[in-house]
Amino acid sequence: MLWVCWIVGVTLVVTPLIPASQQQVGPGVVALSVGPSASGQTELSFPPLGRVRAHTHPAPVRVTAELRELDVRPVIASGGRLDVDTIEREVRDDLPQAVLAAAVRLLVLAAVIGGLAAAVLPGRRAGLILGGGGLALATMAVVLLSALPGYDAGRFEEPTYDGTLALGGPLLQAVTAGTASGVDARVDVLSQRLADLYSASITSDIAGSGGDVSILHVSDIHLNPIGVNLARNLAESFAVDAIVDTGDTTSFGLPLEEPFSDLFDDFGVPYYFVAGNHDSPANRRAISAAEGVTSIDRRVVDVGGVRILGFDDPVVTTTRIVPPEQRRETMEAAEPELRQLTREEQPDVVAIHNPAMASAVAGEVPLVIAGHLHRSLLTAEDGTLVSVVGSSGATGLGALTVESDEPYVAQVLRFDDGELVAIDTVELTGIRGDFVVRRTLVGEEVRGVDTDGSLDEDPDEPTLEELEGETGVSTTTEP
Repeated sequence: MLWVCWIVGVTLVVTPLIPASQQQVGPGVVALSVGPSASGQTELSFPPLGRVRAHTHPAPVRVTAELRELDVRPVIASGGRLDVDTIEREVRDDLPQAVLAAAVRLLVLAAVIGGLAAAVLPGRRAGLILGGGGLALATMAVVLLSALPGYDAGRFEEPTYDGTLALGGPLLQAVTAGTASGVDARVDVLSQRLADLYSASITSDIAGSGGDVSILHVSDIHLNPIGVNLARNLAESFAVDAIVDTGDTTSFGLPLEEPFSDLFDDFGVPYYFVAGNHDSPANRRAISAAEGVTSIDRRVVDVGGVRILGFDDPVVTTTRIVPPEQRRETMEAAEPELRQLTREEQPDVVAIHNPAMASAVAGEVPLVIAGHLHRSLLTAEDGTLVSVVGSSGATGLGALTVESDEPYVAQVLRFDDGELVAIDTVELTGIRGDFVVRRTLVGEEVRGVDTDGSLDEDPDEPTLEELEGETGVSTTTEP
């Protein structure tokens, strides 16, 4: 039976290399391909704008639709706007036949590959070649049919996007629009996704928000101007309603850091600041004084009905080394005030720097947002969701002096009627500029995952002495 293994193996290895089948789908030409893969996913690709992927089925089969051409002139409505309903109707009419044609083409080519694989075996005969073609065809048919059970188009509600930063918001909004899911609805859902993405790829008036209110959460910029520019670009491309910065915007408490606050002028939306342990008192004042920036220490602000209470980190580590025991004591001394403010104000969100303080308000508030850990983390405690964002400055100045793979990270928090419904985690990696967005839907199962103590971590952050050693520049601190 070695010849059987040979035919099946060659089929599974070669068929993914077959060029995609180009089909007319609505106003566009789409390259469709179906084939074996390491994991079951559906990918919608729109070069050079980006691609959106979702794990839609358990079988190891990849379904790919890549836009090759687009002619929207026939579907321009009065006033010069796209007739999206017409686009969706045409896509729905064309898509089943296009998918069938792509599948038939793949089966025929698989049979040819199987026959050729059999033809190179010793003692080849016509019967063996026909048998090889039939075996390859059957193998590929099983692979394709295996993608049907468990196919859930609703998984596009939690997609992964990578591509052009400016299109991230519109494309995500388009691909996650709608509520249909299930096996019976897969063609309708995919039709709607393609139609919406046609529209998103050529018009800018699609909202970037998946909920009523969207808030950009950044933290731990650590003097990296690229992190500030990234926040500015994300605020625009995702059309957020406000920005919340949970601290460590600066690093060493030096007077020369104060002009860094000038970069925060005029973000176009409110910029709310909560200080971290690396923000000295002088730098806290300088950042809060920047035009458009508002310190929310011990204050509540309202963003479209979402009430946010800020609380500056009571620990300051810029002017001297603070032992871990003393840090813990300082935080514990401040926790009663934080708890009391939370009970009095009843906010929807508490914004702090160090997530170790989240336990002080666990069970008292729906959501706590924080930074400090330099990695993203989503957990819960007593029903309170704790969302920690990674470093929005790729851990700081070091990312500018070395080729680092540390990502720049931010979150877009999406609220519906004051309740958090989704988190888009945005990562921009190193000097290559690889851009990825991962959406997480927030449901009861997420809120029920209690913390394992990881919120008490203390990341390794550069000291002033280490900076001097790396740069050769001598600095002095304020007394």
